[in-house]
Amino acid sequence: MSATAHSRHDAYPNVQMRRLPVQSRSTQTIECILEAASRLIGMAGRAHYTTNAVAARAGVSIGTLYQYFPNKDALTAALILRVHERIADNLRVVVETTEDLDLSTALARAIEVAITSVGEDGALHRALEQEEDRLPRSDALAAVEAKIEALNAALLERYLDPDKVQGSARHTVAMDAFKMVRAMTQSDAVQVAGPLDLKERMHRAILGYVAPLCRPDLVGPTYFST
Repeated sequence: MSATAHSRHDAYPNVQMRRLPVQSRSTQTIECILEAASRLIGMAGRAHYTTNAVAARAGVSIGTLYQYFPNKDALTAALILRVHERIADNLRVVVETTEDLDLSTALARAIEVAITSVGEDGALHRALEQEEDRLPRSDALAAVEAKIEALNAALLERYLDPDKVQGSARHTVAMDAFKMVRAMTQSDAVQVAGPLDLKERMHRAILGYVAPLCRPDLVGPTYFST
């Protein structure tokens, strides 16, 4: 699910953006521009990522592009918010569909989604991470990031043993696991030669950290003796 026009307008308050219309044709044009921008920055890199190049790839005039995104920073801000919202949407599905599964199986599904998402658009994710550090923060992006954190917490906290992990430490454990997933998927780990593929290495690493803190009856199969 893509971002709403209103949320993209509010994405970066210090980056000049026009309020995006909600009419069907305008929405299609906006999505076409955003898709072209994501493909261009992902495939050609930031050096070739210009509003003129995006407009040409989207098949619209530069004037049309500027109706919705008055400059490249505004376009980039919309792309960043769009990626985060898609992460939240994918993670929500994982949380909802793994409620009755053991920790090991739920983690495997979450890792699969993360690898698939970044594997399809790895260059885009890396480029936008650098742009995100450069652009000013916003309430809209912070809200989506908070949603992602809450979903990660919801996924893992249901397995944690309250006798081992209490209070705010439960959220900390969930965030540690999320950071491990993000670090491994955002790196070039897919290209690392070794006996284990990325999915299994991530599963081993995260399960090895989280499982000892969880209820044994909810952990499921592991790579080690508990």
